[in-house]
Amino acid sequence: MGEVTRISLAAAQDQLTDLIRRALAGETIEITRDGQDAVRLTPVAPAASEATPKATEAKPKGKRIPGMFPELAAIADEIAKPLPDDEIDLWYK
Repeated sequence: MGEVTRISLAAAQDQLTDLIRRALAGETIEITRDGQDAVRLTPVAPAASEATPKATEAKPKGKRIPGMFPELAAIADEIAKPLPDDEIDLWYK
């Protein structure tokens, strides 16, 4: 572990976005509480992964990629079944 940046919890609250950016770039950030080390910010994945698009390379807003999250868009088989006549009648009363 190289140089460590230590910052108090109070100061970190105002700089969290910057601290996260620095940790993702490989810097070790430790947040202290009452003068004692409490938390170390570290990336979940390896720094600067080529598989992860950078924020500057983000897709334009409003553009969606069909099938991007298929596990979130699962549709139950029942949805394709026709409604019973008595339920259809309820819609037209």
